[in-house]
Amino acid sequence: MVDSPFLEPEALVSSLRLLCAQPSISGQARGLRDGAESVLSILRGIGLDCSMIATAGAPIVVGRHAAGAARTLLVHACYDVPPPGLRRDWHSDPFVPTIRQDILYARGAIIKGELVARAAAIGALIAQHVPLNIVFVAEGESLGGSPHLAAAREAIGACDTAVWSGGGFDARDVPLLYTGVKGLLQVELCATGAATSVPATYAATVSNPVWTLIHALAGLKSEYEEILIDGFYDEIAPPSRAALDAVQGLDVGEAARRAAWGVERFIAGAGGAMLARTELLSPAINISALHIAGADGPVIPAGARAELQLQLVPDLAPERVWTLLATHVESRRLPGVRLRRLPGGYAPYMSDGVAPDLARAAAVIYGDEARLLPLAPFVAPAALLLDGAGLISCGLERPSSARFGPNERLPLDDLVRHALFLTELIRRLAV
Repeated sequence: MVDSPFLEPEALVSSLRLLCAQPSISGQARGLRDGAESVLSILRGIGLDCSMIATAGAPIVVGRHAAGAARTLLVHACYDVPPPGLRRDWHSDPFVPTIRQDILYARGAIIKGELVARAAAIGALIAQHVPLNIVFVAEGESLGGSPHLAAAREAIGACDTAVWSGGGFDARDVPLLYTGVKGLLQVELCATGAATSVPATYAATVSNPVWTLIHALAGLKSEYEEILIDGFYDEIAPPSRAALDAVQGLDVGEAARRAAWGVERFIAGAGGAMLARTELLSPAINISALHIAGADGPVIPAGARAELQLQLVPDLAPERVWTLLATHVESRRLPGVRLRRLPGGYAPYMSDGVAPDLARAAAVIYGDEARLLPLAPFVAPAALLLDGAGLISCGLERPSSARFGPNERLPLDDLVRHALFLTELIRRLAV
């Protein structure tokens, strides 16, 4: 195991406090600029030659280490965070990192903890002269579908392997390692009614766009969770035997999820290996936001819209799914309904897998080998930067992390062990 001041708990916590004190909220330009500057400072502090790529959205920070080696590693991280919500729901200020009982509470603790751990691991390995070229890229629009990340592809260049952000732990408390990630298509479904809000008195004769939107949404998914877009499943090949074998017997932490989320039953009663198989290998449609125009008081509102994310498995290309979806919505001929594609999105990405030696790296830190899984349950923009390179994704999220809720938290022991694990993992990539 590498001994380095970058991996000392005090150094890790100091860097995490610096990042979490920056309110780099998704879509808020000033906070994202300040967040990018803090990332730049951290990456320079570990010895990387850094630059910042300006985009129409958040800056992209790129750090490089040229070791003159035969192999190049791309390290991906994010610095944008969701809004904190109502501050009264937090026990402390979400942008004043607070430690209680060896747990750090702050908005962004998880995603920024992953960034800090990656930086510390890279700094330690550079100091040890590990023969591996490094390109570190940190983006600030991951929550918006990474609409400008492709701008960094030319600057980043080719790489052999990528270590990506995202992931959690299994029921054994060992990190899950993913060699593929889902793709993303983002759309907005809108319904319009009268030119202005109309008193509810006329609900028997004036169409309510909220009802129209509900009917449109209901046409996308059945009560049995089947996606109803015509031709959607025709694009998907059945899971391979290797993929099914990879998830066999996997417990993704079902009991911890039930306890933390208050979920009595998962969709279709999934549990055990079926829960893992469904979330890893199945596509999904999520409704993330609903907006009603002019809905103050007992009225018939003028309009309603929903933001949706389609999570795409391999063989589902965003352009093709967009065509299928647009055709499906048009075929239903609901009055006043229109579909709009939102910025951001990307294809799914699967690598050919990685050497089993990487899974054994977890045993050094966590006492047992990690599970290597062919596809992550989350979306990630790997396809925007990679072309055939190997991929390994791992992260710090637990069911109790509250990454999108109040009192987001990260146990400091998780942070330290993650940095040590990444150091061992990346060292093996250099062999």
